[in-house]
Amino acid sequence: MNLEIKELRKRTGLSQREFASSYGIPLSTLRKWEQGDAKPAPYIVSLIASRLQDRDCAGCDTADKKEAARRRIKDLSIIDQFDLDPNDSREPVNIMKVSELLDFMKDSSRRIQIKSDLYFKSEDADEQADCIDIVTARLNDFVQAFIDIIIFIRKNEGTYNGKSTSLRYCITSYDTLVQEQEAEEKQFLLELLLRNEITYDYFNREIHQKKLIALMQNCSLGANDVYRHLLKLCKDRKLTEKYIDKNSNK
Repeated sequence: MNLEIKELRKRTGLSQREFASSYGIPLSTLRKWEQGDAKPAPYIVSLIASRLQDRDCAGCDTADKKEAARRRIKDLSIIDQFDLDPNDSREPVNIMKVSELLDFMKDSSRRIQIKSDLYFKSEDADEQADCIDIVTARLNDFVQAFIDIIIFIRKNEGTYNGKSTSLRYCITSYDTLVQEQEAEEKQFLLELLLRNEITYDYFNREIHQKKLIALMQNCSLGANDVYRHLLKLCKDRKLTEKYIDKNSNK
């Protein structure tokens, strides 16, 4: 894939801050991607490229700038560069090999651990804020990958009810699939669940941050334990070379 995040952003005419806000990416993470200090997973680039087809250039200051951005997006011919059928341009975004998603989980767990450690070693407020941004983004990525893999496993064994997609359902399923868990692994999943079930709004923002810092301090290594167990489970069931298709209920 030869399209980079920076090139995609520039062709929309949006600033880094506008682009990050529009796509729900922490500004510090976007800067690291563009500077080459970190690399987004391939499917993230693909997803953003696909959304650019019909996104309304949120954050542009004037109607003329919006229209110019729309023309640049159209000229980009993203569908051609990704070899996608225009009629099914969104489908490949939702299809991913299990081994690739596991690699993504591994990278997310590694970044969670690194930035958690750095947060408590640093005395610089900006650096600590950057760590929190990155851990938040990586936790969100980790949770979504976790949910996708658990549901795929349930589908594969024929026990998925076709409805449940909540983190609580997936953690309960994980507990039945992986009965011998590390203490830190159990605590990590519990903290994820508690944090997930607190409504995120202005009044609960402080609670969310406290939960996040507690997770970073006490059980961030649990993310790697979850990854290792899911990797073993998928290998044992010969699932690593299969594809997760989120468009299918089968």
